[in-house]
Amino acid sequence: IEDSSGRTVAEGLSTWLLIQLAARKPARMPKEVLEFAVKGKAAPFAPGADPAAGKPAGEPRWSAPVSWTDLDINGHATFVRLVEWTLGAAPHEFCARNRLASMVLKFEQEALPGEEVSAWMELNGGRGSHALTRGDGGVAVRGWTVWEAL
Repeated sequence: IEDSSGRTVAEGLSTWLLIQLAARKPARMPKEVLEFAVKGKAAPFAPGADPAAGKPAGEPRWSAPVSWTDLDINGHATFVRLVEWTLGAAPHEFCARNRLASMVLKFEQEALPGEEVSAWMELNGGRGSHALTRGDGGVAVRGWTVWEAL
């Protein structure tokens, strides 16, 4: 994403997979989709190390049930909502003094209607470790963020 002067203000990298809806399991990506991928353009940044498994220590900073307004066409919480909930664990006072510089999130499991999701965050300087857990204790999303002082 560029601003009006052409300066890059945000870059992203996303990896997708195909899911068989009936079985709710991964499927092979069709050849036509693989051929459609952007070729000859490097990722805007090198993929980072995998986020730590599990969840940060302590108590969750935010919890809420998954509502019908959170769902996509597949009946689970949208990835945008998962990002929003994960970042919702960042303390307001911290966000008032820092800006998000980068984020790596790894989707682990679906968050389904009626499940309680909880957002965890552990700060270590300008780096946050994150997890979004489901009511059954499973981790839906885990990741890390890097923050820069304003």
